[in-house]
Amino acid sequence: MFGQSANQVKESQRAREFMASGHPDKAVPIYERLVHALPGNPGLIMNLGIALEMSGHDRAATNQFITVLKLNPQSLSARLFLGLAYLDLGQSQDAIGQLRKVVAGQPKNELVRWKLGDAYFSLGKYAAAEREFQALCKLNPRNPKGWYGLGRCYFSLWFSTVQKLRHIAPDSGYALALLAGTYSRHRQYATAVQLYRKAMAKLPALPGLHAAVAEIYKTTGHPEWAAVEEKKERLIAPTVCKTDQLACDYREGRYDELLASASHKVSAESYYWESKAYLRKSTAAYAHLSELPPSAEFHEITAKVDLAQGEFRKCVKEWQEALRLSPNDPEIEKNLAIAYKSFGDQENARKILARLVTRRPEDSDVNYLFGDTLLSLHQPSQAIPFLKKAVRLNPSLLPAQGSLAKAYFETGQAKQAIPHFKAALSIDRDGSLHYELARAYQQEGQIALAEQMVKRFQKIRQAQAQPQKSPPLEPPTPLP
Repeated sequence: MFGQSANQVKESQRAREFMASGHPDKAVPIYERLVHALPGNPGLIMNLGIALEMSGHDRAATNQFITVLKLNPQSLSARLFLGLAYLDLGQSQDAIGQLRKVVAGQPKNELVRWKLGDAYFSLGKYAAAEREFQALCKLNPRNPKGWYGLGRCYFSLWFSTVQKLRHIAPDSGYALALLAGTYSRHRQYATAVQLYRKAMAKLPALPGLHAAVAEIYKTTGHPEWAAVEEKKERLIAPTVCKTDQLACDYREGRYDELLASASHKVSAESYYWESKAYLRKSTAAYAHLSELPPSAEFHEITAKVDLAQGEFRKCVKEWQEALRLSPNDPEIEKNLAIAYKSFGDQENARKILARLVTRRPEDSDVNYLFGDTLLSLHQPSQAIPFLKKAVRLNPSLLPAQGSLAKAYFETGQAKQAIPHFKAALSIDRDGSLHYELARAYQQEGQIALAEQMVKRFQKIRQAQAQPQKSPPLEPPTPLP
């Protein structure tokens, strides 16, 4: 290579071999020596940055890529890797600035479209993310990342639209109908039917409600009840396209036209149909993903559904399959560890996270998960450094605050535990953090505060002890 001695060429070759064999951490010191010996060489600086990024040292990597851009402002490769490093650091806005410049120069680069879409998505800019994923799907309809991204965008747009509806009309028939749909998807059919009935009382001409109840009756083995609801739906159907264009567009599957029209309106009705269209588009994107050859993204979706339904064994298997199709993917490894933890298999979670925390030392979630796993394995002293780092990296990560408090308390450091217990109280669903904080206050001689926390703990537990009766599934009212 130009400007390198024979020994430096040999060293450079060793570094490339370490990179190719999946050991970027071993390549880092070699590239550091080469950059020191040959300052101002953009190729070596770039390689050092890539090795640092692949080793999980994203912040150090960004410095190298910035140096490359100072030497060569036209380097799209440096901008790409700088954008990726910013993404790993959670600096999505900075990532967008770099990745947009790469897209402008390489509009057919699938990796950049994907990562730019992810950057927009992480900031809640779902419409912008949708545009990038749409572009990716057009570039390569068989790329699962495009359809996976679109599915996530549409689902997030569905959720945000539902929230808008609940904000402006929380007691409307439209809000009740959407809530009923959520209960139905979670198989809480009796509650769903009750909510649909309330929505019908407020909006008797709203199409789709009787059809939704009919589907529930079919699913639960009541075909004769379903037939009654279907007849009621048929009485409403003929008037839909005469009186309600949004409902008509939805019925005919014209979701893009519906969304374009609804975007200019602010009403419970427009938000209702807009949310339903987004949910249909999300389902369609995921269905397209399922038709492609097996992909990590398809197994990710299935794993998340399993997790939501409490099917932890199935969830583990899906993440394992995703990892087989996309080996060394840190996000998949992290989610597999979470699945193991949900299943109660802390030891397998520990093994994954121990490797991952060395690769992503600046990832607050990974540090938290590893520390929390050590805590679950009754190793609070070993857990504290990782939990402290997680809190330092992301003070708003409240589960890490709670775990750090427990680790301090279990090691006899009640005074250090108290502020972290207090920080995490808003996520205490079972009262355990309030109880532990009471014990910490007591050990520190703060009896009045301890008694206050005990009272709050008892109140939470009493609320949980209230029996939650499931309503029976009721038959429909007969046709007049």
